[in-house]
Amino acid sequence: MKRLFVHAAVLAALLSPVAALAQAAPPDAGPPGGPPSPEMRAQMEQLRSQYKTAALNDLSADHRGKVQAVLAQVQAGSLDPRDASEQIDGILSQSEAQAVLGEAQKMHDAMHKAMTGGAPPHAGGMHRKPDAGRFLLMLSMPPRMMP
Repeated sequence: MKRLFVHAAVLAALLSPVAALAQAAPPDAGPPGGPPSPEMRAQMEQLRSQYKTAALNDLSADHRGKVQAVLAQVQAGSLDPRDASEQIDGILSQSEAQAVLGEAQKMHDAMHKAMTGGAPPHAGGMHRKPDAGRFLLMLSMPPRMMP
């Protein structure tokens, strides 16, 4: 009987960290290290759409039209995405670029919160220098087309 109690105690001690880890992940995240669940994909796509609209609304009507023309060239395959990003950066005013970068940060924060359940971001990591043209391009293209 004592042996059974000892084995049960050891088993409980080993399984309690596993149970805690299982509770730490957001409910719709999917398996750790695996692809996101369909619910998570839908949420990410909804955030992308929301911030694309917000970023384009930060532009003047004239600049919005010019940016959309550049994006159409990329989608048609007649303009390289890297060149398009530079062209978009050339179109935007300083204040428009800052507003677009603000939307990019808000989207990053919202996606991080959705994927981690609000856990604080870890320090470090490799991040590109923020670029308004690239952000607008990213929102307008499927991820597989980004350079």
